[in-house]
Amino acid sequence: MAAGMSKDKDLKTFERAWSLLASGQYAEGFALWETVRFRRGSSPTPKPKLSFPEWHGEAVSSLLVLPEQGLGDQIQFARFVPDLVARGISVTVYTHPALAALFSGLGAKVRPVDGKVSIERHDAWIMLGSLPHRLGLTLSMLSGRPYLSAPPGRLEAWPSHIRHGVVWRGNPRHANDMHRSLTADDAAPLLKMHGAVSLHPEDTKVRDMADTAAILDKLESVVTVDTSVAHLAGAMGKRTLLLLPASRPDWRWLQDRSDSPWYDSIEILRQTRPCDWGETVASAIGWLQAEPPQG
Repeated sequence: MAAGMSKDKDLKTFERAWSLLASGQYAEGFALWETVRFRRGSSPTPKPKLSFPEWHGEAVSSLLVLPEQGLGDQIQFARFVPDLVARGISVTVYTHPALAALFSGLGAKVRPVDGKVSIERHDAWIMLGSLPHRLGLTLSMLSGRPYLSAPPGRLEAWPSHIRHGVVWRGNPRHANDMHRSLTADDAAPLLKMHGAVSLHPEDTKVRDMADTAAILDKLESVVTVDTSVAHLAGAMGKRTLLLLPASRPDWRWLQDRSDSPWYDSIEILRQTRPCDWGETVASAIGWLQAEPPQG
């Protein structure tokens, strides 16, 4: 009975944190999220037990930042690494191998990790997703300026007529994928547009996210559902239209906004009817056909 009551309480706390974050109350939302996110069953990444302490914002000379969540989450929160470096901290970022080359420009040491790894000793460690709370993030503190770029030499040649990238589905294992992803039939009108190409890995044959960044660098604009490519395009400052589902859009895109405080270059187009992408796709086509804003 006690375990069940605790689980119910954690769920209510998680839902409250989600609601606060979705309304832009980041200080309160991230603080509440920290209280429950490492409980059993709440996170696929357990809180590590290391021989040196967790970082709580105190002065340190060296800091280990550990990865968690999906590629998009890691791209979103990687923006805080240069802030740590600017404090004079020697930062080491452990990350998914697909992100290692992309993160090489953050000013930190980057170590790709896959499976078990030998942990280097630092003054302190922190999970990447805990940085907003530890840094006291508020909505007004956010900058939507670009902070990632494609490593040089990744993509020398690109067909000049291919100007638009399309990402119409995400990982099918995602909890909200049935709502956030389009079907092939839904996406067909977008892909039939002149100059449009699918950015899915099986179509582009990319090796990692740095390869994807190199492709984005050659494009004029991107239309994408809520996936890692949306975060990458935003982090690079690429003109991007993000298609969000009517059912439980993620907290990070806030409520009823057509822009994002996280990424200046992202415009948000929200689905008007659950499970019906027709009107949204038609609007996205109009967006692609419009001239990009100058300046």
